[in-house]
Amino acid sequence: MAPSLTDIALGEQVIAAWTRVWGLRQLAPFTNALLGIAGGAIDNWPLQGPLSWWHWHVRLPTVLISMVWPSPLLAFSAHACNLAFLAATMPFVWDHMMWASLHDVAFVAAMLTGCFAASPWGFLAGARAQTIISYLCSAFWKLTTSFLDPRYSCGTLLVAELLSILPGPLFPPHGLATGIMLRAAPLITIVTEFAIPVLLAFCPHAGVLLGIFFHLTIFILPVNAAGGFSITCATSYFFFVPQGMVLAWENLSNSMVCTGVAGAVTAIAFAGLRGTGDVTFAIYLTFATLLVYAIFLERRNPALEMAPRAMGWKFQLFAVSLAVCHGLLGPILGLQNMGSLTMYGNVKHWGGSNHLLVPTGLLLDVFADVRAETPLFGAFAGGIVRVDTSDLPADLLRSPADATNLLPAHVRNLMKGVGNPGIFYAPYYARMASSDFFEDVDSGMDWSVQPFAVPAFELRRLLALARARGEPFMLRYTRLPREARTPGQWMRHKGPQVLVQEDPREGTARCIIDGDGPCAADELAVLPPPPRWFTASLLPYPIPLLDVNGTEIPCVS
Repeated sequence: MAPSLTDIALGEQVIAAWTRVWGLRQLAPFTNALLGIAGGAIDNWPLQGPLSWWHWHVRLPTVLISMVWPSPLLAFSAHACNLAFLAATMPFVWDHMMWASLHDVAFVAAMLTGCFAASPWGFLAGARAQTIISYLCSAFWKLTTSFLDPRYSCGTLLVAELLSILPGPLFPPHGLATGIMLRAAPLITIVTEFAIPVLLAFCPHAGVLLGIFFHLTIFILPVNAAGGFSITCATSYFFFVPQGMVLAWENLSNSMVCTGVAGAVTAIAFAGLRGTGDVTFAIYLTFATLLVYAIFLERRNPALEMAPRAMGWKFQLFAVSLAVCHGLLGPILGLQNMGSLTMYGNVKHWGGSNHLLVPTGLLLDVFADVRAETPLFGAFAGGIVRVDTSDLPADLLRSPADATNLLPAHVRNLMKGVGNPGIFYAPYYARMASSDFFEDVDSGMDWSVQPFAVPAFELRRLLALARARGEPFMLRYTRLPREARTPGQWMRHKGPQVLVQEDPREGTARCIIDGDGPCAADELAVLPPPPRWFTASLLPYPIPLLDVNGTEIPCVS
């Protein structure tokens, strides 16, 4: 049946409202930069680096034009442009950038299948499913032995940060209530992250409200205020109240009173909660106000909740498959670290899984013994290595990025009450070299070299970067046996050490094993770097080695 004129008009309104909400999120890092705000959310889309000119002169105008004239064609162009910039930025992307790209791909695909202006409900249904699946995967990846142990869990760290901003007498260090909260923190986090998608699926209004509150708590954390992630999730709530959002946007556009009230609420919340104190937080509060108003409108007029039936099962299958592949298959196969939904999950991505239900890094295990020159799979050759020491500069090595000193003393004192030393590593942030945040944390991180484990292909990448700098360097590493599967075993292993010393300025290079034997032709240190297609999609985190008896990994974010 052909869509009615009413459906066509409503479809165009939904496109316009979505494009403006989507565009506001894109503007956050640009506006921060224009206002000279260097701090704020730690995970804004990086605008520096070789693509800086293109961000400002291509991506930004495209977003602005689509917001002012949100026609289907301009909206399509803006989403496609965003995807092109994401591809060019790989692998230096935040997790929320990949999450948002699922919706961008769905939008572009829906436009290409035709008749989108007449019926956007297929896109909305697909995007709803993607949001629910992404939340479920994010919670699923926290089912690790390290996350569930409050002595190591990132959940304990995040809840301790939250408790630290409450009045001191409520949760003193070593207090009974503090101990209960911090020991239960991993479980509380997992239950909350599972509850949001379940409610979004069966009671969308309640799911949106819980999600708004959950991400608000993330915004007000002293250190790990992942505002970029939170604003992305808030944007995706549009899919669960689309008609309410259309009406809310129209009311605000046509009523000075509504606009004034919404602005006052946002301003009061911004001043009272402080949060990240940047444009990202302001836009998040704007979204929260709009979403609550949209829910109010839909509850007052239940007919608004009844969207036309979504059509096109092939498109729905495509949208869902994208979310499942991104959320689950990447970490399981070992094809994704940065950009995955394993954030703050204490996930051991390679060298044996610490997840309760699924393996991780399968390709690295299966192809550890193949020759490096083997087409396609040779990039996974070599297994795991331990970097024992190096004099590579911090801006190249970016490992292990000890960020413990960034945590307020009160947070660490709270964590010590449950046996957690408050150790925190931030290799993800350190790797995002072009982000505004890196310049901020550079002085606070401890860049002294300590032993860490990485896949062999990452060692080859690091050595290639070191040689490209043209400066003298030294690195000593040990190849680890396949049977060593825990950080403690990696730390204890005694095996042949490989010493690499090179001075490109003098034209000297030395690779020796155990102090005297020359390296063989297939030694990792003399192999070429992994292929560009491989490193452009996969950049692993190092695992710092701290305890010779340890079986768990610390909070490596």
